[in-house]
Amino acid sequence: MIKELEINWFTQPTGDPFTDVGGYVWEFLSKKNPEKSPIEIVEIVAKIYINDWEQKMHPFFANSKITHNSFGGKPDKSLLETRTFYRQILDEAPELVASKKGFCRITGRETVVYSAERSTTILNGAGSLMNFHHAFENGSMVSKEVLVRNFVMPLGVVQVGGLPAIVISNDERINRFIVEENCQKHFDALGQNIKKGLRKAKASNPANALFDYVLRILQDIKYEFDIDKPNTEGVSLNLFHFSNFVNGVALNLHTLSASAFNFYAYCLKRYSKEWLTFINAHYKMGDDKKKDKKETPLEEDAPESHPNPILNKIMKGSNLTYEFLSWAVNGKQLNFKIIELYQILIRNMDKRTLQVLRRVAEFVANKCSDDDTTKAIKRLNSANSRQDVFIALLKLVEKNKDNEEALIRLEDVEFIFPEGFGWREMRNILLIAVYEQLHEANRKVGDVGELPDEKDPNAESASDKN
Repeated sequence: MIKELEINWFTQPTGDPFTDVGGYVWEFLSKKNPEKSPIEIVEIVAKIYINDWEQKMHPFFANSKITHNSFGGKPDKSLLETRTFYRQILDEAPELVASKKGFCRITGRETVVYSAERSTTILNGAGSLMNFHHAFENGSMVSKEVLVRNFVMPLGVVQVGGLPAIVISNDERINRFIVEENCQKHFDALGQNIKKGLRKAKASNPANALFDYVLRILQDIKYEFDIDKPNTEGVSLNLFHFSNFVNGVALNLHTLSASAFNFYAYCLKRYSKEWLTFINAHYKMGDDKKKDKKETPLEEDAPESHPNPILNKIMKGSNLTYEFLSWAVNGKQLNFKIIELYQILIRNMDKRTLQVLRRVAEFVANKCSDDDTTKAIKRLNSANSRQDVFIALLKLVEKNKDNEEALIRLEDVEFIFPEGFGWREMRNILLIAVYEQLHEANRKVGDVGELPDEKDPNAESASDKN
């Protein structure tokens, strides 16, 4: 007979983000209170929610024994009812709490299960929504450990832009770091009597919060990433932005992919100063003339509390060549390796495309006269179609005709205009490389016309493709 593995289901990862965060919180609480029994730990948490946070748990537990109107202003009654409910569950008292033998929906193991409703778990349908569950059960049937983990979960949560948010990774070290930090800061605030409720993240929106965690992960837990590791093996971060309000249920998932994590981490490690200068310059700080700085809290005036389109585009895998080009045109330093890495990791561009464009850029910046360099940049700036870019390249090929090595070979053409990429994106990358070479050579150019417009490099009309 095969013995059942000894598993602590109060902490065992399950794949359910809310339950898993609750598991890390339970692990933290158990270490902090090693002499306490499970019901005593539950009571410690209940007192925080009811007394310290003044029963303001509506985003988590709808119509619960903490948030229901009948318990409003009655902390003693709320605490008694909450403690009694979880004691009965932990004691597995079927005569007091409806239960049955079955399989837990979250852990998958056969045990005593209970109906999980919105009053005890996050975003769980019950009652009139029971048709969403198998066999028309009265809600999701889960074990006592899952219910307890969901109850303590809020201590591992942070508020981002007005709503609770949990951040979960595919790496347990990172999960433990994030949750333990939230727990510790909640207890620190309670000890100093300076905070009632969830702590607020420095960032006010999900994108800013996720990228701030990348920086923290590299600094605080000394995470070592491998830029050459396949994306399926790298670290990804998921931020669940949610609310369990009775009339305001919400759940939005924001994902920082492994490729985006690797790209951002690489930039912070290798090119920290110039990369952060670029990022910080793009926070949308608003109209300072209209802002009364005397009445603006310091945390709301910090850059991280404002939107940043660069971070949003990295998360979505969008094109950034226009922003990179604008930065280069203004004479600001951004190593071309950053652009190459972005195109390869985030945009899935073939390395050979970048090699060809880099070779053309070196010719324009280093082997052409000042007049010819100015003309080449001007032609590329004023291009309105793929054909215009092709003509500009042909003129460069003609300038190179007396050199032994060909500037563009026949097999290079397919990489200059690869399938899936617009001609504007290719043109912008070429111009970025040219400006970098000019900067390194300390060369100046004449009037090259206006910067190309910011039309989406991938949104090509039929005429664009001609």
